[in-house]
Amino acid sequence: MNTSPEKTPAQRPEQRPEPSLARTPALERLLGRLRGNLVRAALQSGLGLALVALAAAAAFAFLADYALAVPRGVRLWHGLLIVAAPLVAGWRYGWRHLAAIPSRARLALLAERADPHAEQLLVSAVDFQSRGDGLDAGLERALVDRVLERAEARAKTIDLTPILDRRGPLSRLGLGAASVLLVATSFALHPAHGATFWNRLLGGDQPWPNATVLYLEIPLPEATARVEPLGERGLSVEVARGTDVPVVVRARGKAPREVELDFGAGRRVSVARLGAGEGRQATYRTVLRGVQEDSEFAVRGGDDSSGAARVRLRVLQPPEIVGLALLVTPPAHTGLAPEQVFDRGTRVVAGSRIAVALRTEPKDVAGRARILPADTTVDLAPRPFPGADELEGLGFEFTANESVRLRFELSDSRGLGNPDPGLFAIDVVPDRAPELEQIAPTRVELETGARGAVALRVEARDDFGLVRFGWRAREAAAEEWTHGADFPLAGDTPRQAFGGLRLDVASLAAGQAPAAAPAGDAAAATATTGETAGALVGSQFLLEAFALDNATPAREGKGPGVRVRVLADDELLRRVQERLGRARAQAAALMQLQRDRRTRGEELLVELEDAVGLEPGDARAVTSALNGQRRVEADAESLLRELVGVVELAVYARLDPSAEHLLDELDGLLAKSASRSFQLEPWRAFLERPPGTAGASTGFATHLISLAAIGLDVRQGGAAAATQALEAAQGATELGARRQHLARALAEQNRVLLRLEDLLERLSEWDDFQSVLTQTREMLERQRALRERTREAANR
Repeated sequence: MNTSPEKTPAQRPEQRPEPSLARTPALERLLGRLRGNLVRAALQSGLGLALVALAAAAAFAFLADYALAVPRGVRLWHGLLIVAAPLVAGWRYGWRHLAAIPSRARLALLAERADPHAEQLLVSAVDFQSRGDGLDAGLERALVDRVLERAEARAKTIDLTPILDRRGPLSRLGLGAASVLLVATSFALHPAHGATFWNRLLGGDQPWPNATVLYLEIPLPEATARVEPLGERGLSVEVARGTDVPVVVRARGKAPREVELDFGAGRRVSVARLGAGEGRQATYRTVLRGVQEDSEFAVRGGDDSSGAARVRLRVLQPPEIVGLALLVTPPAHTGLAPEQVFDRGTRVVAGSRIAVALRTEPKDVAGRARILPADTTVDLAPRPFPGADELEGLGFEFTANESVRLRFELSDSRGLGNPDPGLFAIDVVPDRAPELEQIAPTRVELETGARGAVALRVEARDDFGLVRFGWRAREAAAEEWTHGADFPLAGDTPRQAFGGLRLDVASLAAGQAPAAAPAGDAAAATATTGETAGALVGSQFLLEAFALDNATPAREGKGPGVRVRVLADDELLRRVQERLGRARAQAAALMQLQRDRRTRGEELLVELEDAVGLEPGDARAVTSALNGQRRVEADAESLLRELVGVVELAVYARLDPSAEHLLDELDGLLAKSASRSFQLEPWRAFLERPPGTAGASTGFATHLISLAAIGLDVRQGGAAAATQALEAAQGATELGARRQHLARALAEQNRVLLRLEDLLERLSEWDDFQSVLTQTREMLERQRALRERTREAANR
């Protein structure tokens, strides 16, 4: 409600004193309530707008100073504004309204607006009573009383609510209170900002607190750096030259998007943020790599651009290694001479004694060596440096039993350490135990007869020397070795040695010292084994070779060994028959393959007879024929190995008692072999020996040897010769030469087929012979069993 008059009180004429309304008390109370409401509304409006002005002036002064950092004079004017603004607003919207509250007559006129039917009774009643008795003298008393009565009655019924708007003053008062409360709450939530604002408003120069405050950390160990405070948030750092200096910046408050290291002269380095941070704190990190000179930098980010967080970096010359010497003394048994190594790591034998010497700059330093990966430390003691006796150094000694890495940590009189301790590798080569290669037997399990023999041939090698090389044997069920002997060594400590012997199985069980059976003494060996043949069947023996090196203590190496299983002669014959059956299947398959290759060769030769010159297609056809023949040659070698394996089994198992001389001869030839792989030369010498060799027999073993000889002829004579002829045909540059080589290849292939037919025929005869032997053996076994049952029945 606007109660402002059109003229100020100074412009209005002088008013008379307010009369007493004793004759109309209801009217007086009504006008009193109206005046009170007007006074209350003026006070509420004035106070509310004064509070709004106060809050607005304070907010303006705060924002202006916080954003622009205005000078002190402007801040003083802002203080006057904060004082004057509420006074002006209170005077303009409060005091003036109080002074403009109307008289009773006008209040009565205002009250009549609440009742359209008042007929100016309230104004008349106020006017009649303001004139007093002098006015009533000329009027009729009854008329005046009537007006007063009606006005009194009307005053009792008038409701002032329609003419008064209480919401406006109350809203102004609420707005003022809310404004002041908002400003006060803001200062309460940010007391540092509030205190700084009032300090600056009253003439102080206290700086505003930043939304972002940066703090510095240099996380370096004390051994490599000296870090001291510098000012409020700065650091003074002394580090060794070449040190990597990590810089950690922690931002409290509002985390800036970017933090930089300002080195001056336009050089800035961005610092990466680590993660999202916790709460109102963020972390930034970077590393100054290998610092070489003094520098100074400030950290800036967000609104913290004062440079208070700064680092003064001083680079010092650190102690360093200028020379390294390693004196390596290998173990005595290696026979190696001592060695000196400078400024690098080395490779040594396990057990070597190593003397380490360092030359440092400056000389008066202390330190320790860290041995990795065990991570143990050894203090460095004064020690002369090799080659420069006048220069004292540091060092220590140790025995290298495993590969290590040496790191040297130095510190000078200032407590400054070397930033790059270096890493020197010493690789230790272990002194391995002797290595043994078992040349024969090639398998770890071997089957033989009770009168059989086992050929053991072994090669031993060691890094630095062998002091013992031998063999040992025992029954499989026993825990201790019961037999054994040493092989002779060439020299004191040779690094390589060969050993071999032939062991009679029967002598292992009889407790005799096994030895190679000399040639021509087959009868004695057979007699010895015949006494224990029955008891040996089913026995198992373990046989292995061993070697000791010259280390202290000596290391032992062992071969894979062999498990010898003793079978009955009948069982061994079944093994021979099974292997010959496999050989027969291989021979049949090889014969079919060779026929196919021969057919293709004949077709190729016919094509060449009709040709007038060499063509590219002919070369491809010859290459295809050559590849097929190479497969034939490989299968022929597999067949030969199967046949000689049968011969070796029968001869060493002594299945043919009359072929002892063959065992001596074969064992002597195979003993010359120094490889585990199949060697053709010893078998060629054995199978191609003259038929009239002394002591030759025509028994079981000789028959098997004749089968193996056919296999040798197939592999060496026919298949290999056919392959050579086809290779010559492939390389021929003339048509005639190619025809000639192809014809020779066909002839060799026909020879292979003829020999395979002969082999298959003999294998068939062997099967028939073995069938008769098997049936006869079964008949004898049944008769023996019948006699045993008859004897048992008679004894009852």
